[in-house]
Amino acid sequence: MIAKPGVQEKVLLHLLDYADFKEKVEVPFSLSQMGIANAVAIARSNVPRAISGLRDQGLLVERQAHVQGVSRKRKAYFLTDSGIIAAEETWARLREFQFRCINIDGESVSTSLGAAHEVLPFTMRPVDIIRYLDDNLILDARSLSEDLIERDLS
Repeated sequence: MIAKPGVQEKVLLHLLDYADFKEKVEVPFSLSQMGIANAVAIARSNVPRAISGLRDQGLLVERQAHVQGVSRKRKAYFLTDSGIIAAEETWARLREFQFRCINIDGESVSTSLGAAHEVLPFTMRPVDIIRYLDDNLILDARSLSEDLIERDLS
């Protein structure tokens, strides 16, 4: 069986969606340790270990930033220019990642991360699709909603 993408791949995909915030003073919660943990489905305490390899490779940097919804500055994480390239290469490879989707009618459809938008009832980021895949690489869209996904990220 093909394994789901790993934590570092998921972190790269997640942070790629926020590349425009690298120079911003205030950043989304998604760039904090807890935001990354929620997005890639790991404990917050595991985020430093998960990103250390990416930092050592020069793919991301951390800095103190005002995180939306938080009173004090927190560590936030951003892709470097080479990190953006690595994340784009990761997406180019993972867009062909195959999985089964059970749509809201109960129909099971084979699709890929890159084509999932054609079968899903609402838009999902690739990293969110990966988070909700079960061990058999099945995404059951009947149990998901945009509100649930948003709540899981906060």
